[in-house]
Amino acid sequence: MARLNLDGNAALFPSTRHMVLVDLEATTSGDTPAPGEPVIAGDDCEIIEIGLVVIDLEGDQMEPTAKFSSVVRPARNPTLTQFCTRYTGIRQAEVDEAPAYPEASAALTDFVAQLDTLPGGWSWGSWGASDLELLEREATRNGCMNPLPADRHFDLKAAFQAMRGERGGTGQKDALERLGVAPLAQAHRASGDALNLSALYRVMRRYAIAQAAAAERWGLDRAREWMRENSPELNGRRPAIMLHNDDELARVFAAIEPTTVMECAR
Repeated sequence: MARLNLDGNAALFPSTRHMVLVDLEATTSGDTPAPGEPVIAGDDCEIIEIGLVVIDLEGDQMEPTAKFSSVVRPARNPTLTQFCTRYTGIRQAEVDEAPAYPEASAALTDFVAQLDTLPGGWSWGSWGASDLELLEREATRNGCMNPLPADRHFDLKAAFQAMRGERGGTGQKDALERLGVAPLAQAHRASGDALNLSALYRVMRRYAIAQAAAAERWGLDRAREWMRENSPELNGRRPAIMLHNDDELARVFAAIEPTTVMECAR
């Protein structure tokens, strides 16, 4: 029996039982602001939507354990740009009626307090570091605490790229396509992207396990190549897109080493 050591991938195999997948939407003017609209970029961006999905990494339940979502009314640039509305689908009326950031942050703080009662603790992750940076900036700007501590954060885009040996920017949409994960909800809405990230995260965990098994047999470089190749043992399909459930993972294991039972170690 081969025992796979996955201790080096803390983002995908954290010491906590629950993972909180987070997505934020923010004001922006895009690359080319419309005539008469302000340039909104960098420190001028404000959160306009918060989405969280909580999953249990040890339970059999595929549905999220809990969810949180809130639209937020921006203060610096209260009128959404044409690009922002088109990109996110968030309407001006939604933000006009939404709570300002301090109120939304307080609601999120109450939600996070409930997470502290979950058995096994929790960590949180987002696609890239920008969500953490935006939360920290809003906390400073509004004189409140960041409800999602930086020391519990994992950059899942960095984890994806490190796992696959890739560099450069990889969008969440690209990652979903590369692993054959069908979106569960509308992209560019915070709650939808958080839900899509939860599905991607589960597949990434199986990908890491399968690749670790392949690396035990062939070495890491060859394992990374094999995960992307059409495999005769898998009816000409790529292992990378056959990791939606544990049954598919077992098939990938069998293609790597038909006579060996694999056991993964955290």
